[in-house]
Amino acid sequence: AGREPRADALADRAVALLRDGAGAEADARRIVEALALATQASLMKRESDDRAAEAFCASRLAGAASIFGTLDGKVDAGALVRRAARA
Repeated sequence: AGREPRADALADRAVALLRDGAGAEADARRIVEALALATQASLMKRESDDRAAEAFCASRLAGAASIFGTLDGKVDAGALVRRAARA
């Protein structure tokens, strides 16, 4: 288990899909996407500031990963823009 329960759940789903030997090939893209997102979330939690990490996890792991612009009102978008402007 890691520091991000949503990433852990996504990784667990990928592992479950991998265990299904017959269906794993058909689900290969979903498995790779899930593992990539879980890895990204883990890196964000470890290496980025809390607001950016939470925005990433909220937008990519909360079930709407393929829909951009779906952050809820809890994310301080202004802080993220200011952070990006400093970079």
